[in-house]
Amino acid sequence: MPQSIKSLGPILLHTVRLSTIGLTLVALADVAQAAQTGVSSIPNLSHGKVIAQANINRQAEADRQYQQGVAQVDRNENDAALKSLQQALALYQTTGDRIGQMDSTRYIGWAYYQLKDNPKALAQFQQSLGIAQETKNLAGEAKALNGFGVVYASLKKVDKSPCKL
Repeated sequence: MPQSIKSLGPILLHTVRLSTIGLTLVALADVAQAAQTGVSSIPNLSHGKVIAQANINRQAEADRQYQQGVAQVDRNENDAALKSLQQALALYQTTGDRIGQMDSTRYIGWAYYQLKDNPKALAQFQQSLGIAQETKNLAGEAKALNGFGVVYASLKKVDKSPCKL
């Protein structure tokens, strides 16, 4: 490489950094404008960022509702837990988070079990098991099967469990 081009390296690098900063500032300004007016000057830029931010917000809210529901199940506040976990499940469905759906349905099963509604508990454990198998999540399968085992043991019908060892 000729010496004259090598000497331009730091200048070119500086120019590239400034260009990147400039594009970032333009994009941020566009997102701010789009948030206020609903119109973007860069085609599809703000729409994509707004959608991405909405998904991040839904995921965060789903996680919050899920954690709240788990804590409520642990405290035996099962009616409140069902509400929190069902909200989490609905949000996980909108974001496509299958693991969140698997975990939420399993904890909904535990809430129903504690409410002595065994048919609903079993239905939720079955749904959780299906998602675990679909996603090849062995830990999720084990946890769902544990739910079946606990319910069937409480009914003294261990031979009805979906898993024979």
